[in-house]
Formats: sequence, C-alpha cells, structure tokens
Amino acid sequence: MEKYSTDYIHFIKTFIANKCYTNYCNMMLKKSNEEGSDYKENILKYRYEPDVWKEILNMIHVPMKYLVQLYKNIDYEIPQHSIQVYEYKTFQEYVDTYVTLEKAGSYNYQQFIKSMKDPEFKNKVVEKYEISLYENKIKNYIIYIINLYLTAKTNAHQIFTDREQLEMDITVDIMPYLEYISKRDLHTNKDDIKTGCIELDTIDYINDSLFTM
Repeated sequence: MEKYSTDYIHFIKTFIANKCYTNYCNMMLKKSNEEGSDYKENILKYRYEPDVWKEILNMIHVPMKYLVQLYKNIDYEIPQHSIQVYEYKTFQEYVDTYVTLEKAGSYNYQQFIKSMKDPEFKNKVVEKYEISLYENKIKNYIIYIINLYLTAKTNAHQIFTDREQLEMDITVDIMPYLEYISKRDLHTNKDDIKTGCIELDTIDYINDSLFTM
C-alpha cells in the first residue's frame, strides 16, 4: 500500500489553496479599506502580482514544502497552464541570482568557477536548481487554481473547461487527513528525516488551523 493516498495529497493541496485564497482576500480587503479603493477591483488587479504572492506563500511555506515533497514522491505531472508569477529561470540565470563577480567578489567568484569544474559539486548545484524550478512550478500551479476560483467568484469569466472546473474545486475533504493521521505511526519512514520533520510541522500547522479555537 502506498504511504500517501491520492486523496490525502489532494487534501494537502486544497488546504493550501484555501489558506492562500483566504489570505489573499484578507489582504485585498485590508488594502481596500486603507486606500478607499474597490475590493472587487483589487481582487482582480493584484492576482498576478509577484510581491503579493510571495508574501502570501511565505505565510504557508512549511505546508508548501511538504506538498512539493509529496508531489516529488509520486512523480506528479503538473497540469499545463499559463501562470508564471514565479519565473522559470535557466540554469545560468539561477546561478547568477546567487553568484556573480559583483555579488561574491573576485576571490569567491573565481573559487566558485573552479568548483564548478568538479562534477560532484556541479551536480549538487544542478540538483538545487531543479528543486527550485519544481518548487516554482508548484507555486504557480497553486496560484493558477486560486485564480480560476477568483475568476469564477467575481464573475469575471463564466465559461470553463471540464478540467478547469475540476481544478477550481477547492472543497476541503478532511477525512483522508484524519485517516492518515490515525495510521501515521504505522507507516512513518523514520529514515526520511527531512520529510518527517516537514510533515510534523505541517501537521501542527493544519491542526492549529482546523481545530484551535
């Protein structure tokens, strides 16, 4: 039996989508009250704004990391869509984000260039790049789902494909989560310390959100 059921992973996704949707709406409501601007206009105006989504996704960064791990475990193929709030950088652009002559200084930059000739070191950098790329794909996917939901709720668009209708259903079914929690000790992989820690932090976050009054 698979450790993580499809329904359980779907619960994690819809939980995150709901939290992000709520946080986005609350942010737009606050902005509207402070500026005296129209709430519905702001909802549509800022839905592709990178700084807005960076703040919202930072609020839920632990469950997001967990979702990325879950999707990687099942080799999940992310549905195609046009959202690119988070950029898909090339490997060179990714490296330049962290290491340039100007940022690192002459000595550190030369050391980095030298290290990149070592296959083991380069493979580690490539692995980090691929993880970053995959995380951005998942973030854009969540933003895509929320944008579908926002579009439907504000009547900005009324005709959707069957797949879009399915994607925008962010109804939270808590039963797969409760079933997983009840059996968790039986199939926890104690060797996978990294995923285990993220999982525990995510469970604490979800429990606080759902059951703490």
